[in-house]
Amino acid sequence: MNTSYCNGNELMRLGQVLGFSHERIKSTLAHPAKDELLGMAWRSMELLSKDLLKERLAQFEHDLKFLQESGGRILTPQSEDWPFKESLEARDSPAFLTIVGEFPDKRALGVVGSRTASPAAHSACVDLVRFWAERTDGCVVSGGALGIDSCAHRTSLELGIKTIVIAGSGLANPWPAKNRRLFEQIASRGCLLSEFPPSFRARKWSFVQRNRLIARLADPLCIIEPRLKSGAMHTANFGLKDRRNVFVLPVSIEQDNLAAHDRLKEAGACTLSTLDDLLSDGDRPPEAKKENSLFDSQKRMMVLPHPDPELGGLLDLLGKQAIHFDEIRLRWNMASDECCEKLLDFELDGWVEEIHSGLFRRLRGSV
Repeated sequence: MNTSYCNGNELMRLGQVLGFSHERIKSTLAHPAKDELLGMAWRSMELLSKDLLKERLAQFEHDLKFLQESGGRILTPQSEDWPFKESLEARDSPAFLTIVGEFPDKRALGVVGSRTASPAAHSACVDLVRFWAERTDGCVVSGGALGIDSCAHRTSLELGIKTIVIAGSGLANPWPAKNRRLFEQIASRGCLLSEFPPSFRARKWSFVQRNRLIARLADPLCIIEPRLKSGAMHTANFGLKDRRNVFVLPVSIEQDNLAAHDRLKEAGACTLSTLDDLLSDGDRPPEAKKENSLFDSQKRMMVLPHPDPELGGLLDLLGKQAIHFDEIRLRWNMASDECCEKLLDFELDGWVEEIHSGLFRRLRGSV
């Protein structure tokens, strides 16, 4: 992809103002008539209403100001510290990234797992990162979520090694908000990366989308105490498709964790039997077979009980009828940001889904 004449600001503006996807940006820039196509694209702004255009341009300028004030910048595939040089031609590679901090050009151990992990899983995560820090000059990459992700990042900071967060939100809207202080520490001793504009608010699909980047950057990739219906399983699936060395550490003997472990094994992952396995530079695992996809539609995905006491009240409130965000917020007596984060947690766990802008319904099988 040739973006030599397009700087990062222009690439992000194509996405934020004109609504171009990363794939469309790349295909436009790779086209022999890219200058004409870009000219047509910018002229199409005239078709937008004045209010909408004004809003999008203001948001774009606001995001640029955030990057400037936070010491961030926009990376393109031509940047010296572009993280995904090996996959420049991949169809799903991003057209640009936003970054706060300095990208460590080191071999990265990927660590992901449950957001509600057991104490044993947290202990295993600490041991894993400590081993990596003592035996390699590498760094650690994860997604910044609660649970195992946060444990991997905090342990890295405590041990003095670099760590990378690949966010499912824009960097000006960090998720989860309660990790804001952790993200600030990581930005000064590693980096925060996102393929979304800084003001982008996290959505369920955006976490799945960013998981492919965690998998692509990590080698090896370790899945700790996975659950069948989880983002960690998506990350593992991406890792196997990219022929990464994927290891699974079930830790818990709960049925769902063991079933997830078995599913990963079927698809080509290895059980982490000794920490020395992480250091292997041996042959890549065979490409994941389509019939062994972790998310084969013929295989049933289990839903775990949720420990949050507010969930029961929400499910009772939703019943068989969809309810708007504003009503849920008023019933819970929560601030908008707190309510957004709580609903996103429940959506990621498969209890509810947003069927329209701000309209939520209970998923079948949630009880």
